[in-house]
Amino acid sequence: MNHAYAILQVKEYNNQLLLQLRNPHGSKFTTLEWMGDWADDSEQWDTRAMARLKYKPETDMDAKPDGIFWMNSTDLLHNFKYFYTCRVLSQKNGWFKSEQRGNLVNSSNKDILPQYKLKITEPGTAFIQIRQLGENASTYKGNNYFMFICSDEKGGKMKKILRRNVIGNSKMSNALVKGDELFFNKGHTYPKVFTITIMTKSDEDLVATEQPDFEIAAYTKELTTLEAF
Repeated sequence: MNHAYAILQVKEYNNQLLLQLRNPHGSKFTTLEWMGDWADDSEQWDTRAMARLKYKPETDMDAKPDGIFWMNSTDLLHNFKYFYTCRVLSQKNGWFKSEQRGNLVNSSNKDILPQYKLKITEPGTAFIQIRQLGENASTYKGNNYFMFICSDEKGGKMKKILRRNVIGNSKMSNALVKGDELFFNKGHTYPKVFTITIMTKSDEDLVATEQPDFEIAAYTKELTTLEAF
């Protein structure tokens, strides 16, 4: 199971924790599904189980697969290494999005690093997401390591890192997509412009990709702007 699967629902049945999963390539005849306990051809699927879980296993080998299957929590933990929780930050759910694209720079000179002005209109939570663009190393990992720092620079660029100015930061990572939560407290006068600086690993050369090579997005509960310096 060498790619991501979606967890559709979780149910308790006969003192077991069961999870329904879906292979995103489910419409292909080459789709792989779980073959152990609670697989579609498993003996566990009696009339009572099908009724309680509201599921009818597909046992016709000639039928087009849908990629949906069940497994118990023990088998899940034995077969999957990473679990990711997704938060939907859509306008329908009350979130506003502002985004920009840019190019990673490997330099100790903070003035030439990609920096952005983030305007926050009131205290609260914001989410910053950075996605690497171009041909990447894998489904989850990008070609380069990066992090961001959000700081109060009085509306200007960050020249050097001062702990007293830092609002929050992410960890250095080569994740393909990375999201972090920031909290802006009532100690500031709003609306206010904060500075987001994107940094890379100083001891590693950048892998050249398409231009631009990253996308940054800010999600807030109030209308916001994200602009490059």
